[in-house]
Amino acid sequence: MHIIKGIFLLLLAGGSYGATISNNGYEDVLISIHPDIPGDSVDSLITGIKKFVTEGSKLLFTATKKHLYIKSVKILLPNVKDNPKWNEVSQAKQTDETLKHEDAWIKIEEPTPLRYFRQDLNLPFTKGSEQCGKAGQHIHLTEDYLKKIDDNEYKPFRATEFVHNWATLRFGVFDEHGYQGDPDYPLFYWDPKTKKMKPNMCTNTAPKIRVARINENGKITPVARCEIDDKTNLCKKEFIYIEGESGTYGSFTGSLMVEPNTKVDSPLEVFSDDSNHNREAPTKHNDICGRKSVWSVIETMTADYQQVSGPMTTNPPAPTFEVLQPVAGCEDSKLVFVLDTSGSMSGDRIENLKSQATDYIKSSTFLHDGTKLGIVGFSSSATVIRSIESVTSSNRKNFVNDIQGLVASGGTGCEAGLDKGLDELNGVNDQTKGGTILFMTDGGCSSSYYFKSTSERASRNGVKVISFALGVSADPNMESLATETGGKFRVWTPSVSGSKTSFADLLSSGRKCVQSSGNFDVTMMRKTVANRKIFKQNFLIDKSIGRDVTLIVQNFGPAEITEIEVQNNEDGKELLKKQGVSLSSPFEEKTLHYF
Repeated sequence: MHIIKGIFLLLLAGGSYGATISNNGYEDVLISIHPDIPGDSVDSLITGIKKFVTEGSKLLFTATKKHLYIKSVKILLPNVKDNPKWNEVSQAKQTDETLKHEDAWIKIEEPTPLRYFRQDLNLPFTKGSEQCGKAGQHIHLTEDYLKKIDDNEYKPFRATEFVHNWATLRFGVFDEHGYQGDPDYPLFYWDPKTKKMKPNMCTNTAPKIRVARINENGKITPVARCEIDDKTNLCKKEFIYIEGESGTYGSFTGSLMVEPNTKVDSPLEVFSDDSNHNREAPTKHNDICGRKSVWSVIETMTADYQQVSGPMTTNPPAPTFEVLQPVAGCEDSKLVFVLDTSGSMSGDRIENLKSQATDYIKSSTFLHDGTKLGIVGFSSSATVIRSIESVTSSNRKNFVNDIQGLVASGGTGCEAGLDKGLDELNGVNDQTKGGTILFMTDGGCSSSYYFKSTSERASRNGVKVISFALGVSADPNMESLATETGGKFRVWTPSVSGSKTSFADLLSSGRKCVQSSGNFDVTMMRKTVANRKIFKQNFLIDKSIGRDVTLIVQNFGPAEITEIEVQNNEDGKELLKKQGVSLSSPFEEKTLHYF
């Protein structure tokens, strides 16, 4: 076993906001700009995004044999509260949807130095899943790339850049080319059939190349031939291949998963299939996907492809774009109370509920003017007591009067109340997104299974559910409903001193202004390991913090990790076991999701 020298990170992430596929088109693809990006370049950024996606959608449609294209896109700008420079963007629409930067499929962020195999750090890249056929995390773009997207160095390749990265993100396919200095996926390989050294590219015919030396400063000098490494019998790592004498790699049918800015005589428009796939090349795709062609993986293993019934018979329209900016200066812009008015709430409980809700509504410190508020009551059935509308200084008393008029009677139909609350928040058919539901009850609900469907609907539409249990006899599944939707849970007992303020406290801590303020991951453990053959570390995961646990391993020097195992200390249950893991290239990173 080799020495481990690296850094281990355990992260807990929140929920997600994903696009959907309808009639072959991706709808509501979320593209987000990080708050650290200056707001003085907004017009060029938005223009660059539109060109990148529009041209990419055309090529995606061709490459997927008329099966998929980009139908609609939401561009999320930073909140003015996070970055005042983004104030008064003329083409932006103020939104109250719960959209977060970390949930975007495409993110515009600062350049990262982890891209060791592409010299230009402004070029797009994708954080993939490292599992064949499984969707990845996001595509990374930079401000500089989008601002220069019409320059000669980027313009000819922006469509291939989009499709290459989209395929990695959504289809779980990988690069079909080698990387400089990578021992697993080298730039050159030995072809046993021809007994010649070849460039590591997935093409149907040999590309026209020249060999060149690259120094530490990135200067490239063509040479007649490379120097051979005695151990590998391949070119030494300081040698690369470049375009032939004509300035291109010639004319060949190559996969879109080769280096996206490859200069060829005719544009690359297809993925490798069984008729032209180079199974012998030591590429990342061949390694992870068992030497299957890219199209074979897309066609048989990807969830997106399975959602379409067949190819389109006409060309698709160009994508539509909606530029959105979160409403600033709020705790949350939409809120619906879903309140238990069943018979068991009679007496002190209904009076305490009224007192809690009234105090909250009266306080402009907790409930800001402009927040949309609705009230739903439920017992045996559910009723909209007050339809959702913006709170103002003049209509607060109307909300208070409605709360004071609540009467306790009937059964405890939680499912009816939650369903009515979601209808009131975003429409019966979920026409809008986002917002918060405050769910208050004192008793057992008639169907705890309903919480599963409520959680799924709320999560799908970016709705947080804050569960407020009035007494210990309330349904125990209320806590899971809250944590699964990113909300909060609290048991409120009237006999406890000071508990009257917990209502406002819970709402304030459980609701956030709709925003895009960077990464909300919580680091639970961070450890640097050097000169160790075996590494063990205990860490605590609090289920109320999050539910998507990720182990990230980064290698900062020559190393190999042969096995990673994570166990539950309480019962010894194996949560994750990965054998044959290999990190041997500088700054290589692997991400492992295990629950």
